[in-house]
Amino acid sequence: MDRFGKAAEVVETHLVVEPPNLQIVCMQLWEIDKNNPQHQLTRAAYESQGRARGLLKNYFRKQIDQFSTTEKPLASAAVNYLVNKHGTKMAYPVGDLAKLLRVNVAALTKTLDKLEQARVLHFIMSQLQH
Repeated sequence: MDRFGKAAEVVETHLVVEPPNLQIVCMQLWEIDKNNPQHQLTRAAYESQGRARGLLKNYFRKQIDQFSTTEKPLASAAVNYLVNKHGTKMAYPVGDLAKLLRVNVAALTKTLDKLEQARVLHFIMSQLQH
């Protein structure tokens, strides 16, 4: 009910999938459906995996599971600075980010490189020079 006592209209919201994430979603679907006799990606596979959100979550977990116990908290802290709670992306030179996090630049660079290789983070290599 809305504030006027009328029944609230139910509106289905759609997840907007950014192009790099769309590539990951399609790659995940291909892995699931690659042995499909029709050689097609199916909506059933997409739905069964939790749609784009579920596929991305599964991909992210697989990638993060490959990080060491010391890299996981560093990656989490770095991502918290690089993407705020509202989803706004921020760019920092690696040295500045290392100072904010109070960590060694080399350790941070290694972790950011792993995030980039996993396609979790787009990292601009020129920032390494600053």
